Amino acid sequence: MGSFHAEPPAPKQRVERQRKAPSKEAKRIMPTQLKKMDESHQEATEKEVERILGYLKSYYEDDSSSPISYYEFVIDPNSFSRTVENIFHTSFLIRDGLARLYLDSDNLPCIEPVEEAEVEAAGSFSRKQCIVSISPKIWRYTSSCSVNVSVVC
Repeated sequence: MGSFHAEPPAPKQRVERQRKAPSKEAKRIMPTQLKKMDESHQEATEKEVERILGYLKSYYEDDSSSPISYYEFVIDPNSFSRTVENIFHTSFLIRDGLARLYLDSDNLPCIEPVEEAEVEAAGSFSRKQCIVSISPKIWRYTSSCSVNVSVVC
């Protein structure tokens, strides 16, 4: 059982590799690709917002005397992600003054389209913002029964 001399291992020399310089073609192509992707995403969002506005107007024209429940309008009982997308796209309608949210007699949020004459006359003075929060747990609960969720303004 002799003595044990522990010596630290010899340090390894680092071999530095040369970094690849991006080619000029890659530099030129990348920004245009990103720009095209961003434009197509923006166009898709605008089309979706217009589609949702069309639905809102048609629901309102069918029965303008009864309020349209905001949650019934945006919640997709089969898809949480689609519900989040609906909330996102509907927020553009409210931001642009094409739709308005209000509380009904039970203090539940309702949504209705705004007439074009009102949009131009009101400008941005009557617009207010609020935060809508929904989780998968709340979505499952609300899509399985007719329970309403509150909006934090």
